Amino acid sequence: MRVPKRIVVGEIVSTQGLKGEMRIRPLTDFPERFGHTKELVAVHPTGRSMVFTPVTARQQGRVIILKCAELDSIEEVKPWIGAELTIDSSELMPLPEGRYYVFQLIGLKVFTEAGLYLGELSDVLFPGANDVYVIKLSEEAKAKVVYCDGKELLLPVIDEVILDTDLEQGKMTVRLLEGLL
Repeated sequence: MRVPKRIVVGEIVSTQGLKGEMRIRPLTDFPERFGHTKELVAVHPTGRSMVFTPVTARQQGRVIILKCAELDSIEEVKPWIGAELTIDSSELMPLPEGRYYVFQLIGLKVFTEAGLYLGELSDVLFPGANDVYVIKLSEEAKAKVVYCDGKELLLPVIDEVILDTDLEQGKMTVRLLEGLL
């Protein structure tokens, strides 16, 4: 399994106050990491990047208020709004058995328990009660899957549907609920 060198853990969404603090939308199950990590690399959609050294981090509702040593004013933060904050993959937190990082799932080959190749897992959605895997359908599956738009199949991440995830083999086995085939 290929592990990306850098993992996105947050996005700078706005400024906070006048002294260089920023509001971060956490993209991690471990928002406490912002207070412990030694360095974050900010990557802006324009392509520029910069290494930030976190000084303080606190949670405020759904955002993290982050102060980094390199930014001392609101004017210095503004150009970084929209940037993703990344960590080195060596800083990944271990997950409990049966839990996976999104980057580990993207690209998995998805098969039914009967052996039909459905396609590749292309995205993970987080709508609420349970996650949803988006499967980009293979040509063979497009002709056989009933309830889909002809391109993608949405599978709820529940035990009755997701039977096995084998990262070593790059494969997932699923059971399609009645009406999908």
